[in-house]
Amino acid sequence: AVTSEARGKGVGTKLLNWLEAAARARGDHTLVLSVLRGNPARRLYLRFGFVSKKADPCEEACGAIFVATMFGRPYGCCNPGWGAEDMYKSLA
Repeated sequence: AVTSEARGKGVGTKLLNWLEAAARARGDHTLVLSVLRGNPARRLYLRFGFVSKKADPCEEACGAIFVATMFGRPYGCCNPGWGAEDMYKSLA
Protein backbone atom coordinates (compact mmCIF):
# COMPACT_ATOMS: atom_id res chain seq x y z
CA ALA A 1 0.00 0.00 0.00
CA VAL A 2 1.10 3.53 -0.73
CA THR A 3 0.19 6.36 1.64
CA SER A 4 -2.14 9.04 0.36
CA GLU A 5 0.72 11.58 0.52
CA ALA A 6 2.83 9.42 -1.84
CA ARG A 7 0.11 8.70 -4.40
CA GLY A 8 0.60 10.11 -7.87
CA LYS A 9 4.36 10.45 -7.39
CA GLY A 10 5.48 7.21 -9.04
CA VAL A 11 5.96 5.25 -5.81
CA GLY A 12 3.46 2.54 -6.81
CA THR A 13 5.11 2.15 -10.21
CA LYS A 14 8.54 1.82 -8.57
CA LEU A 15 7.19 -0.82 -6.18
CA LEU A 16 5.66 -2.80 -9.04
CA ASN A 17 8.88 -2.57 -11.08
CA TRP A 18 10.86 -3.82 -8.07
CA LEU A 19 8.35 -6.64 -7.50
CA GLU A 20 8.54 -7.78 -11.11
CA ALA A 21 12.35 -7.68 -11.15
CA ALA A 22 12.54 -9.68 -7.90
CA ALA A 23 10.03 -12.24 -9.21
CA ARG A 24 11.94 -12.65 -12.47
CA ALA A 25 15.22 -13.07 -10.57
CA ARG A 26 13.62 -15.90 -8.57
CA GLY A 27 12.38 -17.54 -11.76
CA ASP A 28 8.70 -16.87 -11.10
CA HIS A 29 6.37 -16.95 -14.10
CA THR A 30 3.29 -15.14 -12.81
CA LEU A 31 2.48 -12.26 -10.47
CA VAL A 32 -0.83 -12.39 -8.61
CA LEU A 33 -2.35 -9.71 -6.42
CA SER A 34 -5.70 -9.24 -4.73
CA VAL A 35 -7.31 -5.84 -4.86
CA LEU A 36 -10.48 -4.44 -3.36
CA ARG A 37 -12.97 -3.46 -6.03
CA GLY A 38 -13.22 0.29 -6.16
CA ASN A 39 -9.56 0.73 -5.18
CA PRO A 40 -8.13 3.49 -7.41
CA ALA A 41 -4.80 1.58 -7.59
CA ARG A 42 -6.55 -0.93 -9.87
CA ARG A 43 -5.94 1.49 -12.77
CA LEU A 44 -2.19 1.33 -12.08
CA TYR A 45 -2.30 -2.48 -12.05
CA LEU A 46 -4.11 -2.52 -15.40
CA ARG A 47 -1.55 -0.12 -16.92
CA PHE A 48 1.22 -2.33 -15.57
CA GLY A 49 -0.20 -5.34 -17.45
CA PHE A 50 -2.27 -7.09 -14.80
CA VAL A 51 -5.54 -8.62 -15.95
CA SER A 52 -8.56 -9.56 -13.90
CA LYS A 53 -9.78 -13.13 -14.02
CA LYS A 54 -13.47 -13.79 -13.55
CA ALA A 55 -14.00 -15.86 -10.42
CA ASP A 56 -16.72 -18.45 -10.08
CA PRO A 57 -19.69 -17.50 -7.85
CA CYS A 58 -18.36 -19.46 -4.88
CA GLU A 59 -15.02 -17.62 -5.06
CA GLU A 60 -16.91 -14.32 -5.38
CA ALA A 61 -18.87 -15.10 -2.20
CA CYS A 62 -15.73 -16.13 -0.32
CA GLY A 63 -13.97 -12.94 -1.44
CA ALA A 64 -16.89 -10.80 -0.29
CA ILE A 65 -16.98 -12.55 3.10
CA PHE A 66 -13.21 -12.09 3.50
CA VAL A 67 -13.41 -8.39 2.66
CA ALA A 68 -16.33 -7.87 5.05
CA THR A 69 -14.51 -9.72 7.82
CA MET A 70 -11.18 -7.95 7.37
CA PHE A 71 -12.22 -4.47 6.25
CA GLY A 72 -15.91 -4.06 6.96
CA ARG A 73 -18.04 -2.91 4.03
CA PRO A 74 -15.83 -0.30 2.37
CA TYR A 75 -18.11 0.16 -0.64
CA GLY A 76 -21.52 -0.52 0.87
CA CYS A 77 -23.54 -3.64 1.54
CA CYS A 78 -24.66 -5.50 -1.59
CA ASN A 79 -22.92 -3.02 -3.86
CA PRO A 80 -21.86 -4.75 -7.12
CA GLY A 81 -18.46 -3.13 -6.71
CA TRP A 82 -18.01 -4.67 -3.28
CA GLY A 83 -15.49 -7.43 -2.69
CA ALA A 84 -12.07 -8.25 -4.01
CA GLU A 85 -10.64 -9.64 -7.18
CA ASP A 86 -7.43 -11.37 -8.14
CA MET A 87 -5.34 -9.85 -10.89
CA TYR A 88 -2.61 -11.69 -12.78
CA LYS A 89 0.41 -10.76 -14.84
CA SER A 90 2.36 -13.32 -16.85
CA LEU A 91 6.13 -12.91 -16.77
CA ALA A 92 6.69 -15.29 -19.68
